[in-house]
Order: sequence, then C-alpha cells, then structure tokens
Amino acid sequence: MDFLIDILMPVYNHEPYLEDALNGIVSQKTDFKFRLLVGEDCSKDHSREIILKYQQKHPAIIFPYYRKVNIGAHENSKLLFKEVKSKYIAICEGDDYWLDTLKLQKQVGFLEANREYAISFHNVFEETNGKKILSNANLLKETTFTIKELAKGNFIHTPSVVYRTGLIEQLPNWYSDAPAADYVMLMLNARKGLIKYFPEPMAVYRNHAQGIWNSQKYEYLLLNTIKTIDLLINEFDGNVKEILIKQNAGYYNSLAKIAYSERDVEKAKRYLENAFFLDDSLKEEWLVNYYPTLISRLFNSRRYKAAERVFNFINRVSFAGRRKKKQ
Repeated sequence: MDFLIDILMPVYNHEPYLEDALNGIVSQKTDFKFRLLVGEDCSKDHSREIILKYQQKHPAIIFPYYRKVNIGAHENSKLLFKEVKSKYIAICEGDDYWLDTLKLQKQVGFLEANREYAISFHNVFEETNGKKILSNANLLKETTFTIKELAKGNFIHTPSVVYRTGLIEQLPNWYSDAPAADYVMLMLNARKGLIKYFPEPMAVYRNHAQGIWNSQKYEYLLLNTIKTIDLLINEFDGNVKEILIKQNAGYYNSLAKIAYSERDVEKAKRYLENAFFLDDSLKEEWLVNYYPTLISRLFNSRRYKAAERVFNFINRVSFAGRRKKKQ
C-alpha cells in the first residue's frame, strides 16, 4: 500500500485522552492513503488495550509498535521516525487531538501544490483543565514564515505540523542528545523551504497543569532549551546562527533574573556572564531596569547584601566592556 503521509503517535499513560486522539485521526477525509504509527511505551494504564481495540477496527490505518520495556518519550519518538516511509509526516501525541476532518487534506494538498514550502502548520486551541484558549488569537490570516522567524523560538505546536520527509538526508550525530527533538526537526526542515501557517484551529494541544510551576522546574526547562539551541548553533551559520545565539542569551538572562529574585547571587552572576557573552546589549537592560532597584536596596536595608554583590558585578563587567570599546 502506498501511503502519502505517516502520522506518528507516541503514547504513554494516555488512557483518559487516547480515544479523542485516535478518533481525530481515523475520521480524516482525504483523497490519499495515510497511516498511523503508534509507539506504545509500556503504559501502566489501559492505553495498550485501547490501541488494540482501534487497530482491530481500522487495520488498514493503525500500525502499532508495542515496546517490550519502557524506553522513554525521546527514544520512543526516535524509533517511530525510523519507521517513516511516506512523503510527509504529521504528529499527534496520545494526549492531543485533531478537530478538523479535513486537516490532512488541507495541509498535504497545499504542500503538494507548493514545492517551495517545507512545512505547514495551523492554529490550535490550548486546553488546560478543560478550558480551551485559542493559541494565536492575534494571527487570524494565512501567513508565510521563514527559518529566521523559527530561529527566534519555536511557535509551532506539535499536533499542528505537517512536513516533508526526504529533505534531511541524515540526522546529525548529536540529534539523540537534543532534549527538544521536535524543534530540531523543524529547524532542519525549515532550512529547506518556507513555512505555511493556516489560521483555522484544527487541533487541541493539552497542557497538563501539575500545580504551579516552581522556579526549579522552570530553570530545568530553560536549561534543556539552551542545550538544544547550543546544538543547533553548531549546525547553522550566518544570520540564523546569530539569531539562535541571541535566543540563548535571552534564556540565560531570564535565568539570571530568577536567580536574582531568589537572592542566589552566585547563580545570577554565572547566568549573567553567559548572557553578556552571547549578547553584549543585555548589559544596557540591567543598567536601566535594575540599577535603580539595586541602589534603593543598598541604601535602605542591611539585608540586601545580595543586591550589593550583583550591583558590583554588573558595574565591573559594564566598565570592562566600555573600556574595550574605547581601545
């Protein structure tokens, strides 16, 4: 059977959501053949039974891969990618779902007719605790993006994307080390063509709120993002590389602000050094926005020794930067 597109669905403990995800795919109306590759990663709930039930109803569409042991989300997705043989790829994780029965027809049809495009994606609803919010409420018309916009940050939700296969001859050796593998795949494909955006919300992306995110979790997320971008920086050159470097500088800057707010001076200094090294212009932000607060704390409270040390650090690196410019 010749399938035009392979849909990848990694699954782990998605029992409460899985039927929504599977229904959204088997209900697709297309004038071409498609298949769903499901990677079930030894779930502890009844996800495997649900997949088996649907596979028996739709044997021409659903092709499950049952892992013998739990291998983790990254490895599960990587093995699914290796099974791809079709011209296009779409992704729908087991806790997300598609709304529009013509989603694949619209996206694949566009890519078939417009060879200069490598990727298509669309608006989504973000669902948290049962409440749906339109992700791109301010972008309600069809738009074309380039890799330069994507290099500023990933704005493509996973269940919305369709991209061509065959554009990447071989994945980089470091691909397995990238925490955000989906962003890597998008960037590698985006350098081969344009990116098409459709404003219709054709899928739902679920946010699973496990209470309030604390600073440690946010720090872990940002550090993983920085690691991914560091790997991409070595892969690209020119303007794209410069944009990626600025993106990482911004993340280090955010980490420094968090550390400073918690009075962890040594950590704040470490992150600031990285931020200033990557983007010298960030010094100006700290001089303008943080100096007044730092000075106020120095003169009005004995408890703010942390402020004094950060103050001295910024003053030192800023003076050093100015002295180099004069030379």
